[in-house]
Amino acid sequence: MKIFRKSLLISTAFFLSTALFSCSEDTHIESSSPEDVKISPQSITFEWQNVYMDKLAEFKNSADFSADIKTGSRFDLFDITGDKTPELIISPNNNGQTPCRIYSCNNGELVELGETGNRGTFLYLPDMQLIKDEYRGNGFIIGKYISYQNGAFNTVLSYSDNSMSASSGAAISYEINGEEVFLPDYDSALEPYNTQATINAGRKYTFGENALNYAVKCSESWGAVLSPKQKELFRAKLTEFLNPLDAVYAFELCDLNSDEIPELIISNGNSPENYCEIYYFAEDELAHIDGTFGAEGQFTFDTEQFVLSSGSTRWSINNSNFSANEYKHSESLAEIGRKYLLNDSNITLALN
Repeated sequence: MKIFRKSLLISTAFFLSTALFSCSEDTHIESSSPEDVKISPQSITFEWQNVYMDKLAEFKNSADFSADIKTGSRFDLFDITGDKTPELIISPNNNGQTPCRIYSCNNGELVELGETGNRGTFLYLPDMQLIKDEYRGNGFIIGKYISYQNGAFNTVLSYSDNSMSASSGAAISYEINGEEVFLPDYDSALEPYNTQATINAGRKYTFGENALNYAVKCSESWGAVLSPKQKELFRAKLTEFLNPLDAVYAFELCDLNSDEIPELIISNGNSPENYCEIYYFAEDELAHIDGTFGAEGQFTFDTEQFVLSSGSTRWSINNSNFSANEYKHSESLAEIGRKYLLNDSNITLALN
C-alpha cells in the first residue's frame, strides 16, 4: 500500500521569500498571521462543550477505556442529526464488533442516542444524513442504513449477502429488509446508497489532554475566529475545487502552527494514493504550502507537538530543530483532512 506522496517542487526564491516550507524527511513551517485577527477559538463557547468534556472524562476513568494509542479508545465530534450541533461519538476500541456510543446535548443535558457501527467506527452519508452500519464476517455481509428522526434512530434499509460463502458450498441468498431477493434487485436497492460519498466517523481523536482540549474547545470554533477577509479567501479557494461530478473531495480547518488561526486542508479523496494540500494566510493573501501530505486523504496531527505524520514520514510545524528520527508522538493525536465533504452547504457551514 502506498502510504505517502509528496512533491519537492520548491524554488529557492519561494523558500527565501516565505521561509515557510522546506522538505526532506524534516519540514519546518512558520507562517505569519494577519494582524487583524484577535479572536481566540477558546473564547467561543457552546452549551455542549462542558457536557461533552465531562462525559469524556467519565469514560476515560471507566473500565472500558483503553490507552493504547493505535487500538484503544478514541472519540469524534460529528453532526449526525442534522441540527448543526455535533454529537459526541465514543469509540471504546477498534475490535471487530465494538460499536460506537453516540451522545447529544439537549438544553445543557447529555442525551444518549444509542450505539452503532463496528471496529469502533461507522460510515456516514452526509448528503442523505444516514449512518451505514455494516459488518463483514467470514463469507457474509450484514448491514443497515440508519436515519435520525423524531429523537430516535430508525432503520431505513437493511441488507445481507452471503455470496462470499459460495466456495464452501453454502446456499447463496441476498436479503433486503429481511426478504430474500434476486441479485439484480439486491444491487438495485443498494445502488442509491453505494454511489454516495462517505465520511468515516468515530476515531478522530485520542484521549490525550491536548487532543481533548483542541477537539472540544477549538475544532468547532474556526468559523467565528476567521475575519470576513479570511473567510472570503477560504471560500474562493474551496470553490476552485468544487466539482459536482467528483464528490470525494473533502476539507478541514485546523490550526497547524499554534497561532490560533486555522490552515485550510483540502483532501482529494479517501483511497491510499490520495493526499492533502495545505493553504495558509500570508498577510492578506492565501498561500499554498508546496508539497502533498498524507495518505487516504488525511494525515495524523500531534496537537501537542504540532507535528504532521503519515506512515513513517514526519513534518515539523513550528520547530526549526525538528528531527524526524527523534520524534516521539504525544498522547494527543487527531486524524485531519476529511471533516467536511466539499460542497456548497458544507463550505457555508464551516465558515459560519
